[in-house]
Amino acid sequence: MSSDTRGNLLFILAGFLVLLGLACGGCSVLEDRDDCPCLLVLDLGHLRGQGRFPVTVAVSGNSGFFYTDTLWKEDAEFDYYLEVPRGETMIYAVNAGEGFFVPGYGLKITAGAQCPKVWMSAHRIDLDGERFRDTLRLNKNYCLLDIKISESGNKTLGWPFLVEVSGGVDGYDTSGSPSFGRFAASVWPSKEGKAPVSVPRQVDNSLRLDITNSSGVLRSFALGEFIAESGYDWGAENLEDLPVQIDYASTSITVKIDLWQKTLPFEIVI
Repeated sequence: MSSDTRGNLLFILAGFLVLLGLACGGCSVLEDRDDCPCLLVLDLGHLRGQGRFPVTVAVSGNSGFFYTDTLWKEDAEFDYYLEVPRGETMIYAVNAGEGFFVPGYGLKITAGAQCPKVWMSAHRIDLDGERFRDTLRLNKNYCLLDIKISESGNKTLGWPFLVEVSGGVDGYDTSGSPSFGRFAASVWPSKEGKAPVSVPRQVDNSLRLDITNSSGVLRSFALGEFIAESGYDWGAENLEDLPVQIDYASTSITVKIDLWQKTLPFEIVI
């Protein structure tokens, strides 16, 4: 075979390989690999340990990239693979009640509803290579206020009465941070005075607790201030549940965290 013929064949073969690479949508060694996507590998093993499903995952990144999927228990047996543009990327994963989380908008608590028992994760990563491995870990992002109202002495609220907890956080935005809006959830206490209310992570001390009946507001408490006095940590990775006892007759509020407790006098606000 002549050198000219050999050269033509090599030229044709090289052209074919380039076209094949373009057809496959991959990046050749001759391209600027900074423009190639990164293979994001999500380790779901921690979810399998928690046993909380379904989990909605939303991934957003450069150039308007957005992807969402719902993971089920069987998915946790494997790694999850996704090609994502390189650069700063947000990974948002949430397990909550149906209808609360809307991909691209965040988690919004329905007006009048309690915060769902939401477990979530939201963090940013920088994808600067061909492959990046990340582990999904969901954290407890609600606090169950285990409220109990007692009526010692001769004073009585008169059952039935309504307990309402209100505040200024109405859910979580697309970065996983608390979003600002009115929150108000009402509960009819049991005969024993138990009125559990689930609230989202707080950013200030604005939570209030109102006790009402058909005549109107009987008592209003600056609940957020009392919780702050107790030393409760709203910035904890996993929020603890918080027993709250209110003694109507002795005008005091007792906040308990594990085996620790503190009793504080309250000012009546009408």
